[in-house]
Amino acid sequence: MAGDDAAAWYPLDWSPDDRKLLVLKCVSAGEAYLYVVDLATGQKREVDPAPGPVAIGGARFSRDGQGVYLLSDRDGEFRKLRYVGFFNADKSVLSEHIPWDIEELAISRDGRHLAFVSNENGSSRLNLLDLRAHQDMTAPALPRPASSII
Repeated sequence: MAGDDAAAWYPLDWSPDDRKLLVLKCVSAGEAYLYVVDLATGQKREVDPAPGPVAIGGARFSRDGQGVYLLSDRDGEFRKLRYVGFFNADKSVLSEHIPWDIEELAISRDGRHLAFVSNENGSSRLNLLDLRAHQDMTAPALPRPASSII
């Protein structure tokens, strides 16, 4: 799989049952493909195929293994936080209200919360989402880094 073309391949996440691997195939900064690889058979299936090139900045399995949270610029200028279900037509944009790139994401061990970082005009902002209630949460106040004098 990794040697079939000149693209770079990156492992991103294990499925909750450790039977599948989420991998990212990067062709360029603006073109990437996300796959789920079945480790027993070696078969790979693309997650949310797009009609044209799409940038993908990261992805994680949902804790129930029923879908994937990913960062993608599909259908827009900025990378958005999206959810794609495997067994239904569930495709949703979870950061539609944020007009900036989403740069990072992490899911809590119990799968209840998702944290993501938005780049808001050059500043990183922590955002939290309650996945069960489908509601934004107030992020804790974090200390600002000390300014350095150059």
